[in-house]
Amino acid sequence: MTFIVNGKAIMAKGANWIPLDAMPALHTSDRYRTLLQDAVDANMNMIRVWGGGMYEQDEFYDLCDELGLLVWQDLMFACALYPSAPDFLADVELEVRDQVKRLRDHTSLALWCGDNEVIGAIGWYPESRTNREKYVVNYDRLNRVLQQTVEAEDPTRRFWASSPCNGELDFGDAWHDDNKGDMHFWDVWHSGKSLDAYHSIKPRFCSEFGYQSWPSLPEVKTFAEPSDWNVTSPTFEQHQKNGRGNSIITEMFTRYFRFPSNFEQMLYLSQVQQALAIKTASEFWRSNKPVCRGILYWQLNDCWPVSSWSSIEYSGRWKQLHYHAKRFFAPQMATFIGDEQGLRLHLVNDEHAPVKLKGKSP
Repeated sequence: MTFIVNGKAIMAKGANWIPLDAMPALHTSDRYRTLLQDAVDANMNMIRVWGGGMYEQDEFYDLCDELGLLVWQDLMFACALYPSAPDFLADVELEVRDQVKRLRDHTSLALWCGDNEVIGAIGWYPESRTNREKYVVNYDRLNRVLQQTVEAEDPTRRFWASSPCNGELDFGDAWHDDNKGDMHFWDVWHSGKSLDAYHSIKPRFCSEFGYQSWPSLPEVKTFAEPSDWNVTSPTFEQHQKNGRGNSIITEMFTRYFRFPSNFEQMLYLSQVQQALAIKTASEFWRSNKPVCRGILYWQLNDCWPVSSWSSIEYSGRWKQLHYHAKRFFAPQMATFIGDEQGLRLHLVNDEHAPVKLKGKSP
């Protein structure tokens, strides 16, 4: 799965975007510009507007045009079983037609994607698991309306049915099949596998994968009193919306590090661990170019101060992951990858021109 820009295949590098703030009135021009510039400063060239959020304001797309950020645009359907009754489909068609007309003239718009993980949702709920054929047909009816509407209003761009997706009319498991299309890989976070599990796949395009960290201490100070500076305190746990999140982070500590001795060190180490996870995946997948042509981690930003997968905190403060992203998304990258024969040095160049490298002797 490859994006071609001006006749040249590119390596898509970036992150998933969620709404700027839980309060839409706080979506300010300065915050949009700062956050998108932060993406550019970390050598990103693509942002995926996640289908569980919102169609962004015109200003977002204007800035992406200006800054040279490609936009993977999900339509606003995510992680659920949607109806396909005629009256609902008629409403959907009006909504999508309006949004495509609004956004199609933006040069940053790279792809229309039908939804986020709605194919997967067919296997998540008891009713749809026991009536899979019915819900596959139901999904296809909705998705066909999305495709027909998008292609009627913007025939210049590709419509991609879902993310992740193995391809048109393919309802396979794109969470584990790395052979075609785009992939969401969550085995390290949700399934508790070690970081070397990232080396077990060679995705064509990984449009979603991530690892959580806790907020930095300055961020915690914005919502918790010192008496609640504990990862299991009621206040802190209210700012962790993944039910197993704290346990996953803590358990992974025991595999790679000595256990931190206080609250501040726990926060710090969680961000080290997060950065190491995404770095491990990104460097390995980039080393497999051109098999892999896209890496978009989950997620760029937060919409409130929270424990999350973001690389930039709600306040705008860069986590360690964002500093690492600037390095592992750099146009030229050198990395050692281990295999059964030892360590191999991989040199990657994403520019469409030769680059001379000069090593330094010890």
